[in-house]
Amino acid sequence: MVLAIPQFVQEYRPNHVFEYFDGQIKDTHIGEIQFDDIVEVKPGEEKIIRVYFLAAYYTMPYLNVGQKWWIHESSKLVGTGEILEIIYLPN
Repeated sequence: MVLAIPQFVQEYRPNHVFEYFDGQIKDTHIGEIQFDDIVEVKPGEEKIIRVYFLAAYYTMPYLNVGQKWWIHESSKLVGTGEILEIIYLPN
């Protein structure tokens, strides 16, 4: 996944938006962002990171390689992402 968002550190939990309806956010999905070997991601940087969705069953229809989405802090758009790989974790 590639992100271009404001500075953040491990365990950042923004709103992930996969759809808009009439210019408004349709639903938000909460996902925790994690990464290895770096302390933070700064504005303008693009990094490959992991996102763990907290209600994955609700988010599953959107989880497809190549899917792009928007990352928000409340209603403020702060970045974008693209799914490069899906890793399923055991329950």
